[in-house]
Amino acid sequence: MRRRVITFTAVAVAVVIAAVSVTVLRSTPSYRMRAVFASANGLFPGNSVEMLGAPVGVVTDVVNTGDTVLVTMKVQKQFPIPAAVQAALVSPQVLGEPSIELSPGYIGGPTMAPGQTIPESRTMVPVSTDQLLKDVQSFLSQINPQATGDLITNLSQDLTGQGAGLNQLLGNAAGTIQLLAQKGNSLGQLTSSLAQITATLQSRTSTLSNLIRDYNTVSSVVASHQSQLGTAITDLAGATNQLSNFLGPNLVPLENDVAGITQVGRTVSGNLANLDTLLNSTNLLFAAAGRGYDPSHNWLNLNLALPAGANGSLVSGLIRDRLAGICRRLDANHSQGLPAATIQTLVSCGDPNSGFFNPLLAIIPSILDTLTSGPGGGPSATALAALIAKGMTMIPGAADIQAPATAAPPAPTASTTPPAPSLSTPGASQLAPMPPVQSSPSSGGGLGGLFKGLLGGL
Repeated sequence: MRRRVITFTAVAVAVVIAAVSVTVLRSTPSYRMRAVFASANGLFPGNSVEMLGAPVGVVTDVVNTGDTVLVTMKVQKQFPIPAAVQAALVSPQVLGEPSIELSPGYIGGPTMAPGQTIPESRTMVPVSTDQLLKDVQSFLSQINPQATGDLITNLSQDLTGQGAGLNQLLGNAAGTIQLLAQKGNSLGQLTSSLAQITATLQSRTSTLSNLIRDYNTVSSVVASHQSQLGTAITDLAGATNQLSNFLGPNLVPLENDVAGITQVGRTVSGNLANLDTLLNSTNLLFAAAGRGYDPSHNWLNLNLALPAGANGSLVSGLIRDRLAGICRRLDANHSQGLPAATIQTLVSCGDPNSGFFNPLLAIIPSILDTLTSGPGGGPSATALAALIAKGMTMIPGAADIQAPATAAPPAPTASTTPPAPSLSTPGASQLAPMPPVQSSPSSGGGLGGLFKGLLGGL
């Protein structure tokens, strides 16, 4: 009886304290917020709203909205609520009332504005004892007592006399579990490796299928030709035996030959730079010999002053410079008493860039073809002399100047090389000293010798 009096006294004091707290909370400045719960058994207006066990407000309204319950709360303004707050319905204690617990506590950041609602995804409702008992009763009602009894009887009969075996099985199982626990890291790595291999094989399914198909094809071909393969292997074995019999008595000479070849290879490897220089020099030597030998006359052309590959443009430039020099000397030394038009012509032809001799020089390519395509491939100096003579006729006043007679070239003989004819132009030898053309075998061999004689004569 005494314990009951103490219990009722404690409950009365708790009720008075809750009433005083609710009165105080209702008298302070506050704002409203809502929360959606799946259920709210025993929750009524006036129940406490707490955060971390401390009261921060009261429940003002509880409304059933179909499958959920909308709870309206009044929270004091001095307690900010986090924007991501969660609400839980706390089950009542003995003779107590349920309350709403808000968490977590506010430590900074955004807060819930007045009038906002906590969604059902952030609310929790505990399972009541009545509901738990109902679920257990429903489960037990589904069990067939007769079937359960038969199962227990059968298990008893099966396990009778198997205690030692069961103990040994349990002991081995314990050892196996301990071993697996010790090898946990290795098993994890093995599982990871098997997973990677499986993924690789899955991504290479088509390749593996082709490989197996090709292997089947090869196997069938080998099986169908096994007799031929056997014969080939037998012949190969016989050939190997014959080769062994041949190499046996000749190993020493072969070793000596290999040593000699090795020495030669090392010598060649050590003198690669010298061989490169020799080969390059040989190429240059044969190229020079090709330029110096005239196969049409079977002689060596030693007059190589003019570079190989001289073309009509080079010859035209040289002839233009020579003729322009004649014009300049006529204008400087023999223009006294000449008409003004003639002097002006001499000035024009004395300028290599005036184009005065262009009509004459345009025929040089055809003359060069004549020089290289005449009888026997020899040069025709007469054609060049005619070209120079024609150019002299284009120079005014050059034909009025008398030149000493030039000696006729000697007739060629079978035992001597025909000398190149003199290319001295009539009327031009008295204008200024010019080197005479020297008749020698070197000046008459090849197109280079002809060009040399021509330039010297000009």
